[in-house]
Amino acid sequence: MTEQLWFLVTNCPSAQVAKQIGRALIEEGLVKSANVTAMMATQYLWEGRLVENAECQLIVKPLADRREAVAARIEALHPFEVPAIVGWPVAYATEGYLAYNREP
Repeated sequence: MTEQLWFLVTNCPSAQVAKQIGRALIEEGLVKSANVTAMMATQYLWEGRLVENAECQLIVKPLADRREAVAARIEALHPFEVPAIVGWPVAYATEGYLAYNREP
């Protein structure tokens, strides 16, 4: 269903990076809006060692038919070697919000 919205989320090393990626996605017409969360503590295993630092999340909501293009663009713009880009379908959205996301 091309009308279905998706949540796509990626962690970024700073709010500035998240805003730059979000702005590019909006300006390129891939999404209508982007959300940047507050910084949070992050722990992950990278190249065999535990890394602890701070990251924020970039959240975007593309229509299903733009999901792959949005993920590819995030990956191209992201400074991490392997950015975590995960997503899931939105279970419910109002018709008004869906219409907003369909606008050119």
